[in-house]
Order: sequence, then C-alpha cells, then structure tokens
Amino acid sequence: MHRRLPVYLLIDCSESMIGEGITAVRSGLSQMLQVLRQDPHALETAWLSVISFGAKAELLAPLTEITELQEPILRLGQGTALGAAFDLLSKQILSEVKRGTNNSKGDYRPMVILLTDGQPTDDWEKAKQRFDKSITKILSNFYVVGCGQAIDYKFLSDISDIVLSLPDMTPESMRKLFVWMTQTVSTASIGTNEVKDAIPGIDILPKEIVRFTPGQKGFPKEVMQVFLPGICSHEEGRYLMRYVKNEDSGGAYHAKASYVLSSEEIDTGEVKPISAEQEQVRLEGALACPYCRTYGWIQCGNCRIHYCMGTMEGKAITNNMKSTCPNCKESLSLSESDSFGADFSRG
Repeated sequence: MHRRLPVYLLIDCSESMIGEGITAVRSGLSQMLQVLRQDPHALETAWLSVISFGAKAELLAPLTEITELQEPILRLGQGTALGAAFDLLSKQILSEVKRGTNNSKGDYRPMVILLTDGQPTDDWEKAKQRFDKSITKILSNFYVVGCGQAIDYKFLSDISDIVLSLPDMTPESMRKLFVWMTQTVSTASIGTNEVKDAIPGIDILPKEIVRFTPGQKGFPKEVMQVFLPGICSHEEGRYLMRYVKNEDSGGAYHAKASYVLSSEEIDTGEVKPISAEQEQVRLEGALACPYCRTYGWIQCGNCRIHYCMGTMEGKAITNNMKSTCPNCKESLSLSESDSFGADFSRG
C-alpha cells in the first residue's frame, strides 16, 4: 500500500488578518503549493488538507494529493473559532488517515501546522481536551505559529510544545514563513517524521521566526489590539478599524489603520456590531473613513457600531449635540469620551 504523509494546515481567517496579513497568507500558500508540486519527495508521499477558522471552522480542502489540490479561497470572518477548528481537524484525521494493521503499516503519522494572529473566541479548551484524548498521540508534530504582535503565547504553549513566533507580519517575513513551511513538509516527506524525537524544520528556521519557550521574556502577555466595526455616514459602506497597544502606549490603544470590508475579503453578512459584553479600554487617535476620508468616528449607543463623522468633521462636539446613526437610524445625543467598550470576542 502507498503510504501517505498527511499534512493539515489550520489557518486563522479572523477579521484581524485583514490587510497585508491575509494577502501574504494567500500568496504564501499559493507559492507553497507550486514548490511542493515540483518536489519529488513531496509528490511521492505528501497529501495536504486546509482548514480555515474565523466565525466558524471550514474545511477548504480535504486530504488531497498535492497534484490534485486546488488552491483554496481564504475569506475572513468575525471571531477566532479555534475550538471548532480542533473538532473539525479531529473528525478529518479520524476519517482520512489510514491506521496501521497487522498486515499493513498505514499512513505516516500526520503533521499539523497552525497559523494564528490572535486569541480564540470560543470554548477552545474543551475542544483541545477532546483532540488530545483521541488525536494528539498519533501526530508526528504539531507546529503552532503566532503571527504579529497580538499573541498570547501562554495559550499557544498550552496547544503544543512547538510554538514559533513571527512578530512582524510584513509581506517579506510572511513569504519566508511559507518558504520554511514548504521546506518542513519536504523534509518530513523524506521520512524523518518517523524518528520519534525529530522535529523537521526547527534547524532551518529563518531569523524572522523565533521558537518560544514558556517563561521566555519579550513576548506580549495581554491583548495588544482591538477592532472596531464601522460604517460610512455617506455611502453606508462597512469598514473595520484597528487600534494597537505597545509598551510605550501607557495602557491606551492607538489608532493604526482602517480597512474596507468588501465581499471578496470577508463575509459581510457576518460583520456585526460589538457585543453588549464589553471591556472598557482607552483609545487615542482618529482614523480616516476608507470611503469618504473624513477623520473621527461616533459610537452609537443603541447598536454600538461606529460611524464616521461625515459632515460633522471639524466641528466641535458638545454635549447633547444630535446625530443619527446610519446603521440603526437611531437619533443620538452626543458626548465626548476617550474610554470605549471593546469586544475582544471579535478575534
């Protein structure tokens, strides 16, 4: 029987990946498939599966021979449903990976590579316990790669003992990440995954990727970014605002960027206002609406969405000034504040 090396890619497609992040992942995955299709060892043994997780976990490609694998379409969603991804991964491994018998060896032990840039927003711990009970013992290796500056590495180390950090999500660093992933799959396809203590790829990490060990200093220990859903007052187009925190921010989240939420990037039907269960955070700086380019925004006290200043840009906001939310059409009495409710379940 032909023995396969099953490789499962779990890709975070939460809305926090919007912009350069998801663009680089799409490009890297495409390049990875192109290179593996030219690798004789990978062609002989490696089979790939791709699972995405955002608002939900989705099987984009079942375990498929590399030459037959169609490049999956990655679309973003609200949330980071890591628990659902574990449950789906368990289901796929149990149904797709051929176990050894008295008469045959079965497939090689599966390899899993997980990419994430934030914190899970579902009950992932229980799902991971189920995964550990039925699946972890049959894996060769489980790589967890934390991308960006908003990673809780304590939680990542609870997932696997192979935790890697890619702090800068530039297009070039993401390209090198996928080059490394490609080389790791290629190395494993030669058969090194059968050596119990071998961890393919660890000895060829590029300088942009650092292996994390528990207790290691220099890694963030709290949520370092928040996302606010917005709507243009003029065009009523949806967008997303990113605020980030760093060591010098004094506890505040600073304005970083705003992004158009197009149907090509994200399932706009999933884009919801922030939850009623909010944590108060301090925000500093205004962002331009990506549609009409006016600076500043107003948070609706009714639907809790944010909308750009529109024709009010540049006007002094006074208490009880009136405004109408373009989303829920509620008439609002305005007041100024630098403390706002943030929904950390957005991912």
